[in-house]
Amino acid sequence: HFGSGGAAGCTSGRRPAAMIDFDDFEEQELKVDDVAEPEGTDEALPEVPGFRPAGHEGGCGRGGKLRLLCFHGAQSNAALMERQMNVLFATHLGSRTTWLEALAEWECVDGPLVLPEFANAQPQLGVDEEGEQPKAKRVLEEGLGVPRAWYEKQLRGSPREHWSTLQEAIDAAIGAVRARAPLDGLCGFGEGGELVCQLARLAEEGHPDLQGSFKFVLTKAARWPKPVNGSDLRPRRPLTLPALHLCEASHSIYAPPDFEDMVLHWHPDRREVVWLERERIAPGSYQPGLPKPKRKPARLAGEGLERARHFLAAFQGGGEGRWRPRGAPDALAGLTLPVPRRREAVLATPSPSRPLQLLCFHDTDGTPGGGELNHRIWDAVKKCALHTALSSCIDIEAPKLARLIDSPQDVVGEASPSEALPRHHAVSRPTAELAVKIVEAVLAESALAARPIVLAGIGLGAFFALQCAAILRERGGYPWRLYAIKPVASFPLAAAGALGGCGVRCLLDPWDTSGERWRLALATHGPFQVSLLEHAHHSAAGPPLAYDSTGADAEGTLPWAQALVDDLLAAFDRGEAEA
Repeated sequence: HFGSGGAAGCTSGRRPAAMIDFDDFEEQELKVDDVAEPEGTDEALPEVPGFRPAGHEGGCGRGGKLRLLCFHGAQSNAALMERQMNVLFATHLGSRTTWLEALAEWECVDGPLVLPEFANAQPQLGVDEEGEQPKAKRVLEEGLGVPRAWYEKQLRGSPREHWSTLQEAIDAAIGAVRARAPLDGLCGFGEGGELVCQLARLAEEGHPDLQGSFKFVLTKAARWPKPVNGSDLRPRRPLTLPALHLCEASHSIYAPPDFEDMVLHWHPDRREVVWLERERIAPGSYQPGLPKPKRKPARLAGEGLERARHFLAAFQGGGEGRWRPRGAPDALAGLTLPVPRRREAVLATPSPSRPLQLLCFHDTDGTPGGGELNHRIWDAVKKCALHTALSSCIDIEAPKLARLIDSPQDVVGEASPSEALPRHHAVSRPTAELAVKIVEAVLAESALAARPIVLAGIGLGAFFALQCAAILRERGGYPWRLYAIKPVASFPLAAAGALGGCGVRCLLDPWDTSGERWRLALATHGPFQVSLLEHAHHSAAGPPLAYDSTGADAEGTLPWAQALVDDLLAAFDRGEAEA
C-alpha cells in the first residue's frame, strides 16, 4: 500500500487562498508524477444486427387500417385495456368513440399471471404502477374478469426494483406476436409498455422471431429496468425502431427522469415523445384516512394529440419512410443513451508531498442547519481514511457555501408534478445559473494546486461539483473523478460529455425514488457507475425512524464516506497492480 501513517489532510484554510492557475495545466502531460497513464479514447458502441420491419405498405388491417397488438399494465387485463384505449384516444372528453378507430384496429391480449389475491383489494391499499388506486378492484367489480400481470415487480420505484419472471413474459409476448404477424405496431401501457420496449430491444439485436413482424411501437408510462438489477436488459446502443412514447410527468411512483431515461435510448430521429399530465389532487381536498379522490385519466389533447395522429397516420398511409418526429425542442432534444465510454486516467500513487486533492460541496436546499447542509460533514471522509494508506495522502477542501448565497430561497428546489420526485432533487434554471457563479467564486479562492482533482458533492452539492468539473475541463483543468452522493435528479444539462473522461460514481440510498440519474451519465464519456449505500438499516421503503439528518447509521458511521474512501483505495491498488 502507498503512503504512511499520520493525520488526514485538513479542510480549506490550511494554506493561504490563491486562485487555481489554469495555465499550469498546460504542462500537465509532462508531470508523470501526477498522471501515470492518460485517459483513453472513446470506444465505439457495440454493433447489433438491426431490425427488419414488416414489408407491407400502409396498414395491414381491414380496409387498410393499422393493426395493433396491445399489452395491458399490471393489475389489469385485456378487457380493461380496451376501456383505457377508448379513454386515452377519445374524440373528446366523455366521448364513447375514439379518433384512433379511423386509423387502426387493435387486439388486447391477457398477461400470463393471474392475480386472485386482489379479489378483496380495497382502494386504500395504495396505488398501482400508473399512479391510480388499484385497478384490480375495479376490474372485478365491473365484471371485466380476473386481474392479471405480465411479470412481478418488487421494491417498486427504488433503485433496487426487481422484475421477476420477465423472461417468461417476454417469451409469451413473442409467441403472441408470432401468432398474429404481420402487424403494424405493438402497443403497451405501464408494465405492458415495458414489455414492448424489451421486444423492441430484442428485435434490434436480431431476434429471429421478431423480424418482419411489425413496424413501430407505442408505449405509455414505460421504463427500462433499474441498472442495479437489469443492466443486461437495457439497449447496448440507441434504438432506431420508430416509436411513439407517451410519458407521464405526474406519475406517483416513478419520477420523470425514469421516463426520460427510457426515451433517450431511442435515436432522436426515430422517437416521438408526448408528455401527459393528469389533474393533481390538491392538499386538503380530501379527508385523512379516506382514499384520495380519483384523478381524471390522462388523455391526449392539443399539440400532443396532433403529433400522435401524425405519427400513426404516416404508417397508416404508407409514408413511414418519410416520417420524422414533430416534437418541439426540449431538454431531451438531440440527446441519446448510451454514449461511447473511455477509460479514465490512471493517477500516480499519491504521497504526503503530492496528496490526492478533493474539492467537496455540501448540500444546501435553502434550509439552514447541520448535517449534510454543513461543510464540516466532509470530516467524515478524513475519519474513514484515518487508518488507511490515504491517511496522510489526501488534501480536502470543503468551502462553506452559505456565505456565497445571498438568500436560502435562491437555492430552493423546483416543484415537480410527480410525488416521486422530491422538491430538493429538482434544480430550477435560476439555481443552475447561480451555481455557476458559486463555483466560479470557489475556484477563485481555492488553494488547490493545478493538478488532478477529485470532486464530491451531496444532494444539490453534487450539482455544484458537476458544474465545477465541467468548468475545470473547459479551461484545461483535470477533473479526474466525481462522486455524486444522493444527488439531485433533474437539472438543466449544460452539454453532453462536458467532463470528458472524468469518472462519475453515483451513490444512492436504497429508498431513493427520484429516478435514473441519466444527466450525470450523459455528462461524461468516462466510466459511470451507480452504487447503493449499505446502511445498517436495510430498507427500500424509507429511512429508519431514528434516521440522522447526516445519513449516519446507528453506529455513527456515514456509509457514503466509507464508500468514497474504499473506492479511492481500490483505484490506487489497481493502479499499483497494473504498474
